[in-house]
Amino acid sequence: MRGANLRGTNLRGVNLSNAILIGTDLTRADLSLLARGRDYHRSDLSNANMRSSTLRLADLSGANLNGAFLDGANLRMCDLEHADLVAASLVGASLLGADLSHTNFNLANLDKANLDRAICTGGNFVEATLRNASLMGADLSRTDLHDADLTRAEMFQSNLKSANLTDAVLE
Repeated sequence: MRGANLRGTNLRGVNLSNAILIGTDLTRADLSLLARGRDYHRSDLSNANMRSSTLRLADLSGANLNGAFLDGANLRMCDLEHADLVAASLVGASLLGADLSHTNFNLANLDKANLDRAICTGGNFVEATLRNASLMGADLSRTDLHDADLTRAEMFQSNLKSANLTDAVLE
């Protein structure tokens, strides 16, 4: 299904574990629950409903997830390198051990998200909400957290070398 146009398609509960969706347009698609895709590399998933989806180990590198709904999603060990998640909602999502290098989370809501041991090197979290998030052992080196809300975020043993925390809320 490389490059397929699946805009607005209801794929709720569909098992995509062997699907290769490189370059697929899933804008406004409903992928909630069991969207266990392996390869979403450079796919357009903007505004997609992926709430509570299991995407563990999926390749989402370079994907457009702007405005996507990933609340409660399992994104453990995912490759999200160079992905765009501007204004995405990831409330309560698990990104444990995920590669978030150079990923854009500008204006994203990561309230109560688990980013333990995530690699966030060079990422953009400008004006992102990370209230009550867990970032224990995360690599946040060279990450831009300007104006981010880190209220009650757990950051024990996180690497903040050369991170920009200008005007970030750290209560």
